[in-house]
Amino acid sequence: MITVTVNQYTKAGFLQQRKIREDCQRLAEQLSIKTPSLQQLIKYLSGGNQQKALIARWLLHNPDILFLDEPTRGIDVGAKAEIYNLIFELAKNGKAIVVVSSEMPEILGLSDRVIVMHEGRKMGELTREEATQERIMQLATGQLIETKKIRIGGMEMESQVSVTNKREKAGVSSTATSKDKLYRFFNRYGMLMILIGLVILMSILSPTFFTTGNLLNIVRQMSVVGIVAIGVTIVIITTGIDLSSGSVIALVSVVAASFAHPDTYPVIVPILIGLGLGLLTGVINGTIISKANIAPFIVTLGMMTAARGAALLFSDGRPIGNLSPSFLWIGQGDVLGIPVPILIFALVGVISYILLNKTKFGKYVYAIGGNEQAAVIAGVNVDKYKIFVYGYAGLLSGLAGVILTSRISSGQPTAGMMYELDAIAAAVIGGTSLAGGIGTIGGTIVGALIIGVMNNGLDLLNVSPYWQQILKGVIITVAVFIDSRKNRKS
Repeated sequence: MITVTVNQYTKAGFLQQRKIREDCQRLAEQLSIKTPSLQQLIKYLSGGNQQKALIARWLLHNPDILFLDEPTRGIDVGAKAEIYNLIFELAKNGKAIVVVSSEMPEILGLSDRVIVMHEGRKMGELTREEATQERIMQLATGQLIETKKIRIGGMEMESQVSVTNKREKAGVSSTATSKDKLYRFFNRYGMLMILIGLVILMSILSPTFFTTGNLLNIVRQMSVVGIVAIGVTIVIITTGIDLSSGSVIALVSVVAASFAHPDTYPVIVPILIGLGLGLLTGVINGTIISKANIAPFIVTLGMMTAARGAALLFSDGRPIGNLSPSFLWIGQGDVLGIPVPILIFALVGVISYILLNKTKFGKYVYAIGGNEQAAVIAGVNVDKYKIFVYGYAGLLSGLAGVILTSRISSGQPTAGMMYELDAIAAAVIGGTSLAGGIGTIGGTIVGALIIGVMNNGLDLLNVSPYWQQILKGVIITVAVFIDSRKNRKS
């Protein structure tokens, strides 16, 4: 709802969450918007409530003049009545309302002054007293519209008979039942409960599973995939996809390793080169996708192939070893007993959570994923933010490449193989919708840990890695199925 007015709720780069909630709640109550929660996507509301939510979006801007283009198109008589009453109330409160409408009853019932257009030219201007159906139709040179009468408040108005008389499906009551609360609880914490259940099950099946060393090993193993998955999550929220992350890891691995030999460059040099290379590939992806209007699947598939080929070409197909101890510390060292990759993973998670939930950038990301056309109309520079999103995903792939290179003590042109699919799996299992507009950093981290726990536990139980791949595929399919059912239920 705040897509248009996000700047007025931003202070020092961060969103004022309390003020946003208060203002949105006030307008939801004032306009009688029926919704299960303020976090509900507008596209899942009923037709009349969608119209009122869009009006509320612009009322947050506190405009003196409000332009409404066909405000009742596609909704039934009952919803029309609510919109009409809302327009009357806004006009009563001093707002100037300009309504563009092709419906005769709407024109006659709402207008103090009518301007008639035909083929882009102004044909005439009528006062309320002068405006009749015949006069307007004469000026518009159109055909008569069969109408019926409806009563709105104390005023009798007409409406097209072609509009369906079926009662608009009512929005879900804002006063949730216990069943609704239970559904929302599982919707929000279901994957976390599955993770806890997996940990308990594996602890029972394997005595060596629930030990400090093994649990730290699980998180350390998944830290690289988890970092990539965070970037992929933000991409998917914008209805995009990134298939190039695994190959970018390989390219960063061999290039960074060539600058990380002992007694050559300071350790910061290979790190910055790795991050910069990842950022560059991401920006290239985002620029081609946004400026050339090519599908993300095609662009990132091309980058996946090109980056892998560049890694093999740069290293001549051979690993690059002999790395400095300071560089190896990034992937193999620890701080107070906690492996450095885990600390970096946690830091990336916190930063990404703040970006996505506390800043204007995050609001625009969700707006683009929810409805890109509406975001454009609201003034969001969609191309710029898509480039930012893919650039950030590339940056995280570069960081993952640096960590992986340090952890395996060499730059490998085959590194990161299938990591892009693991990252997408973690995002989807964590609740990120492939349809866009839905996803959380916390959910993706939980999704990555579910994959890590499953892989580690099955290894301890001596389950064939081939069966593990099959099981992972089944889990991804089930997660996508649940996501589609969840959206349909919404």
